[in-house]
Amino acid sequence: MSDCSLLNRSLALQREALEELRHVLEVSEPAESRPPEGPRDSTPARHCGPRAPGSKRPAVRTIAQRAHDSILSRLVQNLSQLLSVEEDLCSTDHCSRRLSLRLKDSVELKNISMRMTSRGPDSQCPGDLRELRECLKVIVLSLISSQNDHNHKLCPVSGKLGHIITTFPDF
Repeated sequence: MSDCSLLNRSLALQREALEELRHVLEVSEPAESRPPEGPRDSTPARHCGPRAPGSKRPAVRTIAQRAHDSILSRLVQNLSQLLSVEEDLCSTDHCSRRLSLRLKDSVELKNISMRMTSRGPDSQCPGDLRELRECLKVIVLSLISSQNDHNHKLCPVSGKLGHIITTFPDF
């Protein structure tokens, strides 16, 4: 496989992972915390989120579940920013010639996102978030290293990569 096709495959895997993670986020967020999808009217909603099994009352989200969703949301945002930067790198000739993305890291990212999707919203594991964060950090750090190795410090995306690495959530 050529460098260009490896790069394109890595980006495709990362895009798929982003979609999977967005799905996990949509499923796990209760309806009342999501932004409205259409024009707002003054009629109150009849159903305000998921219901507890066998109950007429909406299920209550624990602090841990809300924290999990918040961290996942920030990681999804980090991945989205990373993809934007990588696409910018690919579109600029002088930066993309020596850009190195390891396919292995993108495959791992996709695997983590698929595992999170398959677990469902009520059985998420904090370890998945740690793995996701570490995998994203590895990808960002490898891009920063690639930029530094090839003296592309002047490339405008170096600052964006540095910003992404500082915005990863802590646990």
